[in-house]
Amino acid sequence: MDQPRVTGMVTALGYRAEAPVDPTFIADGEPAVCVIDPDVLGPDAPGALRELFARTGSAPAVFLCGSCDRDRLSHLVGVRNLAAIVARSHVASDEDLRHALSAVTHGPTFGWGEALRPGAAEQAWRVAGSADRDRCLDAVAAFASERGVRRRIVRLVQDVADELITNAVYDAPSDATGQRLYAALDRRQPVELDDASRPTLRMACEDGHVRVAVEDPFGSLALETVRYYLAKGLRAGNDQVDDKQGGAGLGLTRIYESVDRMTVKVEPGRRTEITATIELGGARGDMATRPAGLVLARTRT
Repeated sequence: MDQPRVTGMVTALGYRAEAPVDPTFIADGEPAVCVIDPDVLGPDAPGALRELFARTGSAPAVFLCGSCDRDRLSHLVGVRNLAAIVARSHVASDEDLRHALSAVTHGPTFGWGEALRPGAAEQAWRVAGSADRDRCLDAVAAFASERGVRRRIVRLVQDVADELITNAVYDAPSDATGQRLYAALDRRQPVELDDASRPTLRMACEDGHVRVAVEDPFGSLALETVRYYLAKGLRAGNDQVDDKQGGAGLGLTRIYESVDRMTVKVEPGRRTEITATIELGGARGDMATRPAGLVLARTRT
């Protein structure tokens, strides 16, 4: 039932759409994107995916999912060429799928772009360093509260902003050789950033949801790192603590599990933007009922 809308969106982006049900029917070559319904993969889903990717190479994969428990989601997130997960049952699934396909095939657009509807309230803050975090979190809370956002959601937005600011201040900064400058520091040790290194925190409120985003001017986050830690965090195994330096780590999993949609956009060497969207119409749905949406995109070279 999803085939007409998927092929229509792919065609609208300027590509020719093919819709074989069996991976063995796919012609050899590397398509611009593969849209996959995990429910039709059968009992040997890993084998079906291996067969698919043997034919399509490194083509980005977009999963259009129905019900998806945590274990299954961890396997999908861990697919090496995962580019997006779209919740089929979400009221905005058409918009989410269109955004995912566009970001994956044409490259991401930074900033809110067309994501905000006319009349949405928005605000931005520059983050001078770790000591500036509390000021920014207070400003986020005030901005949301003034627009009638419930206290529980305000706290959630603050938690998400806190994690994103910490990543942008400690993990993102790197020198010309790619060496991370502050990733090995204890998070209680202060870091002050010069003007060119400061991330930007943005927030927007509109009917139905809240968005919070942090953009850093380094572009040092690898999408492979995001996939690895999301899959690891969702597994919730005995390997949750790493002896490592750098990377966004398991904090991204905490964000992903608590929001409705998360987008990670990277322009390598220039900027990274992570955006979280939180619905205001009720409690965050159980992942077994509706997986959180996810888009991982980098600029095309």
